[in-house]
Amino acid sequence: YGDQKVNARMIWHVWGNGMEMGEKLESEKVKNSVRELIMGEKEGKEIREKARLLQELALNSLK
Repeated sequence: YGDQKVNARMIWHVWGNGMEMGEKLESEKVKNSVRELIMGEKEGKEIREKARLLQELALNSLK
């Protein structure tokens, strides 16, 4: 539990593959973030592209 904030910061700031949700999770925030991630043309698209790149790098590291 103690490392969740560190992990979240790493994913968001360093890997560029996350979304800021704030300290208090609310269902509306989660719903909007998931919608942006799946269908978004700006931030969601960037995250999806970064996820594909990270997937490719991970798969290539296994070769």
